[in-house]
Amino acid sequence: LQNIPFFWDSVQLGSKHAHHFFRNGLAWTPLPNSIDSGHPPFFGFYLATMWTFLGKSLVVSHWAMFPFLLGIAWLSYALGLYLSNAGWALGLIPVIFLDPVVAGQSTLVGPDIVLACFFLLAVWSLLSEKKTWAMVAVLGLCLISMRGMMTAAALFLWQILLPWILHRRFPNVLRISLVFAPGFMAAITFLAWHHQQTGWIGFHPNSPWATAFEHVNAGHF
Repeated sequence: LQNIPFFWDSVQLGSKHAHHFFRNGLAWTPLPNSIDSGHPPFFGFYLATMWTFLGKSLVVSHWAMFPFLLGIAWLSYALGLYLSNAGWALGLIPVIFLDPVVAGQSTLVGPDIVLACFFLLAVWSLLSEKKTWAMVAVLGLCLISMRGMMTAAALFLWQILLPWILHRRFPNVLRISLVFAPGFMAAITFLAWHHQQTGWIGFHPNSPWATAFEHVNAGHF
């Protein structure tokens, strides 16, 4: 699969973002409006870095995804061990990778596989109470895309609600907040920088994606 070209969202969020940084010598500069959909472009920067040191090719681009695919496999096994035993844990790996969505995304060079890896890392580390890994996971989610930021926010709510649902006790919000703070601060910093550079967050009226953000009433919804 290493010669499959960029496809769909990965054209913009992978190839075009990476080309911007690659052409500018890895200088961190705002994206042109035509390819800026408001997401943090760290994935494109990562890809451009791989091209700079290993050569600009589809093969390098696909192998740049391998650490995250390996991470999904390992975390699937780790979650399986947490939930059951070693035999069932090994079986969870093909179950996840044969899921059509994961299998399809695994052929692409794009940020959603990275998001999936950090999400599984967050779930495993929060369940296992490994706070350092949880911080890394939330930070990764918040830097990969606005989807990741929303996923991190959902995980935060999960941690707040879980003690009440399971044990009818109030959570230690301060302790939970400390785990999520680095990621949330990184998200706020990027969004503030982006607003300072472009004057908008998420979308603007002249954005190619503006129609996707149009308000609708309850009936249309």
